[in-house]
Amino acid sequence: MGLGRSDYLALAHIYCEGPIQPWELGTRRGMGSGTLTPLLDRLERRGYAVRTDHPWTGAVS
Repeated sequence: MGLGRSDYLALAHIYCEGPIQPWELGTRRGMGSGTLTPLLDRLERRGYAVRTDHPWTGAVS
């Protein structure tokens, strides 16, 4: 799949839990924004995740 361990674990969390706000994913995975943003960029570039501009949640799914 071309994913690192952190990428895979974040993706597994999104898959099992459903859409989640980026800050919440970072909190649950113990990641700050400096680590989480590049991770989400990688997942999104590869087509594994999508960030949406939901007016209430801004969730990652």
